[in-house]
Amino acid sequence: MTEFKLTKKSVAACATLLIFSAPAFAGNLDPVVVEPVSIAPMADVPRPSGDWYVSVFAGASHVSDVVTEFSSSTYTLEFGSGFVAGLTFGKRVSDQIRVEGELSFSNFPAETVSYTYGGGSYFSGYQESSGDLDATYLLANVWYDIPTSGLLNYYVGGGIGVAKVDADTHFFPYQANKFGYGPGETKLAGQIGVGAIYDISETLALDIAYRYKYVRGIDFVDIHLPTPYGIYENGDVGTHSIQVGLAYSF
Repeated sequence: MTEFKLTKKSVAACATLLIFSAPAFAGNLDPVVVEPVSIAPMADVPRPSGDWYVSVFAGASHVSDVVTEFSSSTYTLEFGSGFVAGLTFGKRVSDQIRVEGELSFSNFPAETVSYTYGGGSYFSGYQESSGDLDATYLLANVWYDIPTSGLLNYYVGGGIGVAKVDADTHFFPYQANKFGYGPGETKLAGQIGVGAIYDISETLALDIAYRYKYVRGIDFVDIHLPTPYGIYENGDVGTHSIQVGLAYSF
Protein backbone atom coordinates (compact mmCIF):
# COMPACT_ATOMS: atom_id res chain seq x y z
CA MET A 1 0.00 0.00 0.00
CA THR A 2 1.26 3.41 -0.89
CA GLU A 3 1.65 5.59 2.20
CA PHE A 4 0.36 9.12 1.87
CA LYS A 5 2.46 11.68 3.65
CA LEU A 6 1.07 15.10 4.53
CA THR A 7 3.61 17.79 3.73
CA LYS A 8 3.62 21.51 4.23
CA LYS A 9 3.25 22.04 0.48
CA SER A 10 0.12 19.89 0.29
CA VAL A 11 -1.51 21.73 3.21
CA ALA A 12 -0.81 25.08 1.57
CA ALA A 13 -2.26 23.87 -1.71
CA CYS A 14 -5.49 22.72 -0.05
CA ALA A 15 -5.89 26.01 1.79
CA THR A 16 -5.39 27.98 -1.43
CA LEU A 17 -8.00 25.87 -3.20
CA LEU A 18 -10.57 26.46 -0.44
CA ILE A 19 -10.03 30.21 -0.36
CA PHE A 20 -10.50 30.72 -4.09
CA SER A 21 -13.39 28.28 -4.42
CA ALA A 22 -15.46 29.76 -1.51
CA PRO A 23 -16.88 32.73 -3.53
CA ALA A 24 -17.95 30.42 -6.34
CA PHE A 25 -19.68 28.08 -3.89
CA ALA A 26 -21.37 30.93 -2.06
CA GLY A 27 -22.72 32.31 -5.33
CA ASN A 28 -24.90 29.22 -5.69
CA LEU A 29 -26.63 29.80 -2.31
CA ASP A 30 -29.84 31.75 -1.90
CA PRO A 31 -29.51 34.85 0.27
CA VAL A 32 -30.59 34.41 3.90
CA VAL A 33 -33.57 36.61 4.72
CA VAL A 34 -34.27 37.37 8.38
CA GLU A 35 -37.97 37.89 8.87
CA PRO A 36 -38.88 40.55 11.46
CA VAL A 37 -40.51 39.20 14.60
CA SER A 38 -44.02 40.56 14.94
CA ILE A 39 -45.05 41.66 18.43
CA ALA A 40 -48.72 41.56 19.26
CA PRO A 41 -50.04 44.97 20.27
CA MET A 42 -50.99 45.46 23.91
CA ALA A 43 -54.67 45.18 24.65
CA ASP A 44 -56.38 48.49 25.09
CA VAL A 45 -57.43 49.36 28.62
CA PRO A 46 -61.24 49.58 28.75
CA ARG A 47 -62.39 53.11 29.34
CA PRO A 48 -65.87 54.54 29.83
CA SER A 49 -67.52 54.88 26.44
CA GLY A 50 -69.45 58.06 27.32
CA ASP A 51 -69.15 61.24 29.34
CA TRP A 52 -72.38 60.70 31.29
CA TYR A 53 -72.81 58.16 34.08
CA VAL A 54 -75.15 56.97 36.81
CA SER A 55 -74.17 55.04 39.90
CA VAL A 56 -75.64 53.35 42.95
CA PHE A 57 -73.76 52.75 46.19
CA ALA A 58 -74.14 51.43 49.73
CA GLY A 59 -71.91 50.86 52.72
CA ALA A 60 -71.23 51.06 56.43
CA SER A 61 -71.30 54.38 58.25
CA HIS A 62 -70.46 55.78 61.68
CA VAL A 63 -71.75 59.02 63.18
CA SER A 64 -69.95 61.00 65.87
CA ASP A 65 -71.71 61.71 69.17
CA VAL A 66 -74.41 64.34 68.73
CA VAL A 67 -74.07 66.95 71.48
CA THR A 68 -76.84 69.51 72.09
CA GLU A 69 -77.78 72.21 74.57
CA PHE A 70 -81.12 72.05 76.35
CA SER A 71 -82.00 74.69 78.94
CA SER A 72 -79.01 74.62 81.32
CA SER A 73 -77.95 71.09 80.38
CA THR A 74 -75.76 69.52 77.71
CA TYR A 75 -76.89 66.19 76.24
CA THR A 76 -74.61 63.75 74.46
CA LEU A 77 -76.20 60.97 72.43
CA GLU A 78 -74.05 58.11 71.19
CA PHE A 79 -75.03 55.99 68.19
CA GLY A 80 -74.08 52.58 66.89
CA SER A 81 -72.79 51.80 63.42
CA GLY A 82 -75.31 52.42 60.67
CA PHE A 83 -75.52 52.37 56.92
CA VAL A 84 -75.48 54.70 53.93
CA ALA A 85 -77.06 54.22 50.50
CA GLY A 86 -77.58 56.48 47.52
CA LEU A 87 -77.29 57.22 43.85
CA THR A 88 -75.49 59.76 41.66
CA PHE A 89 -75.89 61.22 38.18
CA GLY A 90 -72.84 62.87 36.67
CA LYS A 91 -70.83 64.03 33.68
CA ARG A 92 -67.15 64.06 32.81
CA VAL A 93 -66.33 67.64 31.80
CA SER A 94 -62.62 67.00 31.09
CA ASP A 95 -60.08 64.18 31.25
CA GLN A 96 -59.66 64.69 35.00
CA ILE A 97 -62.81 66.50 36.22
CA ARG A 98 -66.25 65.03 36.91
CA VAL A 99 -69.31 66.81 38.29
CA GLU A 100 -72.33 65.02 39.71
CA GLY A 101 -75.47 65.28 41.76
CA GLU A 102 -75.95 62.95 44.73
CA LEU A 103 -79.02 61.82 46.63
CA SER A 104 -78.17 59.67 49.65
CA PHE A 105 -79.61 58.46 52.94
CA SER A 106 -78.02 57.28 56.19
CA ASN A 107 -79.44 55.85 59.41
CA PHE A 108 -77.97 55.17 62.85
CA PRO A 109 -79.38 53.40 65.96
CA ALA A 110 -79.21 55.26 69.28
CA GLU A 111 -77.29 53.48 72.06
CA THR A 112 -76.45 55.56 75.13
CA VAL A 113 -77.02 59.05 76.48
CA SER A 114 -75.36 61.25 79.07
CA TYR A 115 -75.94 64.82 80.20
CA THR A 116 -74.25 67.45 82.29
CA TYR A 117 -75.89 70.02 84.49
CA GLY A 118 -73.99 72.60 86.48
CA GLY A 119 -70.67 70.86 85.85
CA GLY A 120 -71.82 67.38 86.88
CA SER A 121 -72.06 64.33 84.63
CA TYR A 122 -74.89 61.81 84.85
CA PHE A 123 -75.62 58.47 83.17
CA SER A 124 -72.37 58.69 81.23
CA GLY A 125 -71.76 55.78 78.90
CA TYR A 126 -74.25 53.33 80.38
CA GLN A 127 -77.72 54.87 80.34
CA GLU A 128 -79.55 53.13 77.53
CA SER A 129 -81.20 55.08 74.75
CA SER A 130 -83.43 53.84 71.94
CA GLY A 131 -84.62 55.02 68.55
CA ASP A 132 -82.57 56.27 65.63
CA LEU A 133 -81.25 59.25 63.69
CA ASP A 134 -81.34 59.63 59.92
CA ALA A 135 -80.10 62.11 57.35
CA THR A 136 -81.07 62.66 53.72
CA TYR A 137 -78.50 64.48 51.55
CA LEU A 138 -78.80 66.33 48.26
CA LEU A 139 -75.29 67.33 47.15
CA ALA A 140 -73.40 68.71 44.15
CA ASN A 141 -69.98 67.04 43.93
CA VAL A 142 -66.78 67.70 42.00
CA TRP A 143 -64.20 64.90 41.66
CA TYR A 144 -60.65 65.07 40.33
CA ASP A 145 -59.44 61.86 38.66
CA ILE A 146 -55.73 61.41 39.28
CA PRO A 147 -53.97 60.57 35.97
CA THR A 148 -52.93 56.89 35.95
CA SER A 149 -52.48 54.06 33.47
CA GLY A 150 -54.18 50.73 33.87
CA LEU A 151 -57.52 49.47 35.07
CA LEU A 152 -57.35 51.03 38.55
CA ASN A 153 -57.85 54.79 38.91
CA TYR A 154 -57.98 57.11 41.92
CA TYR A 155 -59.90 60.29 42.66
CA VAL A 156 -60.36 62.96 45.32
CA GLY A 157 -62.85 65.77 45.82
CA GLY A 158 -65.95 66.86 47.67
CA GLY A 159 -69.33 68.48 47.48
CA ILE A 160 -71.81 70.88 49.04
CA GLY A 161 -75.58 70.95 49.36
CA VAL A 162 -78.29 70.43 51.97
CA ALA A 163 -79.26 67.70 54.40
CA LYS A 164 -82.52 66.97 56.21
CA VAL A 165 -81.66 65.50 59.61
CA ASP A 166 -84.32 63.92 61.83
CA ALA A 167 -84.33 61.80 64.95
CA ASP A 168 -86.75 59.66 66.89
CA THR A 169 -84.86 58.86 70.08
CA HIS A 170 -85.84 58.11 73.67
CA PHE A 171 -83.25 59.00 76.27
CA PHE A 172 -84.80 56.85 79.00
CA PRO A 173 -86.92 54.30 77.13
CA TYR A 174 -88.20 52.48 80.23
CA GLN A 175 -89.67 55.59 81.84
CA ALA A 176 -93.28 56.57 81.21
CA ASN A 177 -92.30 60.24 80.89
CA LYS A 178 -90.14 59.98 77.77
CA PHE A 179 -88.09 62.66 76.08
CA GLY A 180 -85.28 62.85 73.53
CA TYR A 181 -84.23 64.13 70.12
CA GLY A 182 -87.17 64.42 67.75
CA PRO A 183 -87.72 66.11 64.37
CA GLY A 184 -84.72 68.10 63.17
CA GLU A 185 -84.31 70.54 60.31
CA THR A 186 -82.73 71.10 56.90
CA LYS A 187 -79.25 72.61 56.99
CA LEU A 188 -76.24 73.30 54.78
CA ALA A 189 -74.15 70.16 54.34
CA GLY A 190 -70.79 69.29 52.85
CA GLN A 191 -68.59 66.29 52.19
CA ILE A 192 -65.06 65.33 51.23
CA GLY A 193 -63.92 61.99 49.89
CA VAL A 194 -61.40 59.78 48.14
CA GLY A 195 -61.87 56.64 46.14
CA ALA A 196 -60.59 54.03 43.72
CA ILE A 197 -62.37 53.05 40.51
CA TYR A 198 -61.77 49.73 38.75
CA ASP A 199 -62.88 49.64 35.11
CA ILE A 200 -64.73 46.37 34.61
CA SER A 201 -65.60 47.16 30.99
CA GLU A 202 -66.13 50.14 28.71
CA THR A 203 -69.45 50.88 30.43
CA LEU A 204 -69.18 49.46 33.97
CA ALA A 205 -66.87 50.46 36.82
CA LEU A 206 -66.53 49.43 40.46
CA ASP A 207 -66.13 52.34 42.90
CA ILE A 208 -64.74 51.82 46.44
CA ALA A 209 -64.68 55.05 48.44
CA TYR A 210 -64.44 56.87 51.76
CA ARG A 211 -66.73 59.81 52.54
CA TYR A 212 -66.92 62.30 55.39
CA LYS A 213 -70.17 64.29 55.58
CA TYR A 214 -70.86 67.15 57.98
CA VAL A 215 -73.95 69.11 58.99
CA ARG A 216 -73.68 71.87 61.57
CA GLY A 217 -76.03 73.48 64.07
CA ILE A 218 -79.14 71.30 63.97
CA ASP A 219 -81.99 71.94 66.40
CA PHE A 220 -84.11 68.95 67.45
CA VAL A 221 -87.63 69.28 68.83
CA ASP A 222 -88.19 67.25 71.99
CA ILE A 223 -90.34 64.15 71.41
CA HIS A 224 -92.36 64.46 74.62
CA LEU A 225 -96.10 64.25 73.95
CA PRO A 226 -98.51 65.87 73.94
CA THR A 227 -96.33 68.93 74.51
CA PRO A 228 -92.57 68.94 73.79
CA TYR A 229 -90.38 70.15 76.64
CA GLY A 230 -88.38 72.39 74.34
CA ILE A 231 -85.59 72.41 71.74
CA TYR A 232 -82.25 70.61 71.79
CA GLU A 233 -80.01 73.15 70.09
CA ASN A 234 -76.81 73.25 68.02
CA GLY A 235 -76.26 69.59 67.30
CA ASP A 236 -73.52 68.76 64.79
CA VAL A 237 -73.72 65.58 62.70
CA GLY A 238 -70.48 64.21 61.23
CA THR A 239 -70.39 60.82 59.52
CA HIS A 240 -67.60 58.56 58.26
CA SER A 241 -68.56 56.05 55.56
CA ILE A 242 -66.94 53.26 53.58
CA GLN A 243 -69.04 52.54 50.52
CA VAL A 244 -69.01 50.37 47.41
CA GLY A 245 -70.74 51.43 44.21
CA LEU A 246 -71.34 50.41 40.62
CA ALA A 247 -71.25 53.07 37.88
CA TYR A 248 -72.66 52.80 34.35
CA SER A 249 -71.33 55.16 31.66
CA PHE A 250 -73.19 56.09 28.48
